[in-house]
Amino acid sequence: MQEGEEMEHIIAKAWEFLTKTNLNRLPIDPLKLNQEKIKFKISAFCDSIDYLKSLNIMQLTEQLSGFAVNDDGKITIFYDSTLPYGKRIMVICHEIGHIVLGHSCKGLIIGKSSDIKIKEQQEYEADLFATAFLAPIPVLVQLEVTSKEEISQITGLPIQISKGIAYDVINTLGHKKTVYEKRLLSHFNNYIKDYTRHNKNIVVFSSFLLTLSVCITAIICIFFFSQNSIQSLNTNIPTTSVINESNNL
Repeated sequence: MQEGEEMEHIIAKAWEFLTKTNLNRLPIDPLKLNQEKIKFKISAFCDSIDYLKSLNIMQLTEQLSGFAVNDDGKITIFYDSTLPYGKRIMVICHEIGHIVLGHSCKGLIIGKSSDIKIKEQQEYEADLFATAFLAPIPVLVQLEVTSKEEISQITGLPIQISKGIAYDVINTLGHKKTVYEKRLLSHFNNYIKDYTRHNKNIVVFSSFLLTLSVCITAIICIFFFSQNSIQSLNTNIPTTSVINESNNL
């Protein structure tokens, strides 16, 4: 498989997995996954101290932000709950990527390998999976969200990651939709409608405020112009009267 095809395969895997979950609105929070349905657990370090000690891997919590464990078929993702939101969801979804993509294990840890090349490749694939999962490009295209600031705000991802996503969104505009993309858009259909409706309301309201502002400004200008005209007229009347009185004398 060529590199481009491999990337597309990983992204398709992320979208396919996403369409099978209960998550269909942005931002995507992996902690809201139905863990019974996905058949693996997600737990914070602080909530799993005894279990981690029993597996003799407690030291990993000081070395890693997160990791996935296969304990005789019982799969659990452990993560640092003190991380900022954007990094925390990336860490969790990175580990989901290791699981969904069927990566190798080193001991109990999924996604690790004694072979450095395999390890690096698996880390790259898990990162790609996490980004595709948390920021599904077809949905962002449909929402017409193209700037890194908007993408960061709507997905919860750091601005550095959102910058690359914005580039992909712009390059995807007008692109013919694949089967996976169509399924993804169907999965997010209600959210896309709600978001579009909300934005239209904001545009209408903004237009109303702009029109109101222009009208108020015009009224104020007319009022001051009228006041100045009246004041000028009143100033001229006494002067005329004085001149007339002087002529009579």
